[in-house]
Amino acid sequence: MSHARMEKSAVELENEVKRLLAEAEATDEAEDGRYGKGRRGEKLPEVLRFKQSRLAKSKEAKEAREQAEHQRLEQEKKSWSRRRRERRGMARQVVVASH
Repeated sequence: MSHARMEKSAVELENEVKRLLAEAEATDEAEDGRYGKGRRGEKLPEVLRFKQSRLAKSKEAKEAREQAEHQRLEQEKKSWSRRRRERRGMARQVVVASH
C-alpha cells in the first residue's frame, strides 16, 4: 500500500471510528434511558472493535515502515560518508605518490 493510500485509509478509518463511537454513545444513552444506567452496552460493538483494531494495525504498519525507511536512510548516509572518506584517502595517496 502506498504512503498516500495508507494516509487516506488511516483518515477514513479514524473518521469511521469517530462516527461509530458517536453512534455507540447515542445507543448507550438510549439504553440507559430504557434499561437504566450501566446495564447494557458495556462492550463496544463488534464492528467498532474491528475498525479500531484495523486502525491500530494500520498505524503500527505505518510507524514500522517509517522507522525502516529512517534506518535505511541512516545506513545509506553512513555508507556514502564511508565511500567519500575512502575516495579522499585514495586521492591523497595519488597526490603523495606523484610527488
